[in-house]
Amino acid sequence: MDSQTDVKVGQVWSDKDKRRQGRQLRVEQVNDGTAQCSIRQGEESEFGQRLTRIKLERFARYQLLKDVEQRESDEREKDATASSAGEEVLSETHSA
Repeated sequence: MDSQTDVKVGQVWSDKDKRRQGRQLRVEQVNDGTAQCSIRQGEESEFGQRLTRIKLERFARYQLLKDVEQRESDEREKDATASSAGEEVLSETHSA
């Protein structure tokens, strides 16, 4: 795996180490052979303010969960769902 070309800003990776089960990283920056990532523990939590820096060659120890394109698509769907839910509430308010 050529990690330097595979690791991109916006990707979400999970830790393969069983001792850190549920730990996920979102790549925030890539430069100088390292990636700066925000961390969350489990699907239900949010990516926090805690950051870690990981050498790109160490990403072989992680599994890619969401690529950049997939993440952007998920966010567009989430925004569309929130927008349509807001329109429904607005139309109910005006019809009352």
